[in-house]
Amino acid sequence: MKGAFKKPPIETQRRYVTLYLDNLYPLYPVVDRDIIDHLDTTPPLLLNAMMMCGVRYDTNLKPAEIRETAEQLRRKCELLKLCELNKITLIQGFLLMSNQEESPTGPQVAREYVSRACILITDLALHNNAARNQLSKLETNTLDHSTGSIFFRLSHKVSLLTRLFWTSFCLDRVLTITSCATMFYNTLDLAVDTVKLEDFDGNNRDFEIFRRWYQICDLLERILVCRYRPPGNRSLDLNLERDILSLCNRGVDDDTRRLIGDTYTRFLRICGDFCGIMYLRSKVDFVSILEDEVEGQQLLHTDSPLSDNKMHYLSRFARNIIDQSKGEQVQQIMTIHAVLHVMVLLYLEIEARQQVQTTSHDPLTVLNYKKSLFNYCLSFLDQNGCKWFFSAACYHLFVDLISSPRKNIKSSQDLLSLLFDSNLA
Repeated sequence: MKGAFKKPPIETQRRYVTLYLDNLYPLYPVVDRDIIDHLDTTPPLLLNAMMMCGVRYDTNLKPAEIRETAEQLRRKCELLKLCELNKITLIQGFLLMSNQEESPTGPQVAREYVSRACILITDLALHNNAARNQLSKLETNTLDHSTGSIFFRLSHKVSLLTRLFWTSFCLDRVLTITSCATMFYNTLDLAVDTVKLEDFDGNNRDFEIFRRWYQICDLLERILVCRYRPPGNRSLDLNLERDILSLCNRGVDDDTRRLIGDTYTRFLRICGDFCGIMYLRSKVDFVSILEDEVEGQQLLHTDSPLSDNKMHYLSRFARNIIDQSKGEQVQQIMTIHAVLHVMVLLYLEIEARQQVQTTSHDPLTVLNYKKSLFNYCLSFLDQNGCKWFFSAACYHLFVDLISSPRKNIKSSQDLLSLLFDSNLA
């Protein structure tokens, strides 16, 4: 336990915290940016959690050392949280720790961290404007003279409390998608304003990225409620398809691209197209996946533009994700899940084209093109395997799958069964 309190050299602390602030902070704005000037007074839990988030961006580490170093820092955080009494610090630490998903139980552990943060947030009523605005001073525990426990009374800006809530809200939606869990927050129970520029201390870049990130997470929630709840509990969202299409078509203008940078521009586009795939994937069958793409094809203009042109948009979303995955990436697990969904769709299509005679004028050309896209996705998983356990696991599963004797696969359920069978073997 004593080793958990041992700090690395100040140069190492500053390097990793700076990497977090420069790269991942807009998605995890759980501290103020000037914390880099106060590392000597930063709680050990929060310091190690920020360092953990910066590890994946450290070019000085060998690829084989990245995941190991990040996991070592997470384990230190696991010990340090046992000694932390400040609820705000615990919330900050849990939200940052959720970015680390190592081992087969990684998604469940990340879900647990976010759930703990959400419980503390509701305990402090940060989801309620009326209560939150009274928290200019937070008493994190009471004075107990009999035990000599320390009395904490810390000041926290309302802007920080607002960011903590909305960060937990977004991660709650993302992990519902990536870990197949239920949502913690019910939107109908919330009484809190959306984030404003003032909540980011006037930093336009951080605000613009987080605002767009929130829009994507809100759209994911609508997709979950409309498509993935048990049939009797699903909602009817007549504007959902148009809103998904609007998000994907809108993209990022040149001024915004210059403001937020190319890396986050690509990330937000990947997430937007991932929303489209999440909505359409349940509508794909063995016959529709064989539909050939025809240049200049006239689209049907209806009230359900995605459903009535599903293969056109599904192919477009998949190509966009592949195009945007080239280059430096934001280290967030959703990128890996987006590429994996594209791989599953490509694999199903390749298998279908090899098993069924299509009407394409040049079926071999189409098949080879799809295989080239699949091979790129496979190399993407391999390259990111040094940073994400999930990416490495998916890469090895697909390598085993394509090297095994061909089997008749006509649905995503068949493919998933084969993947899990390979994993068990």
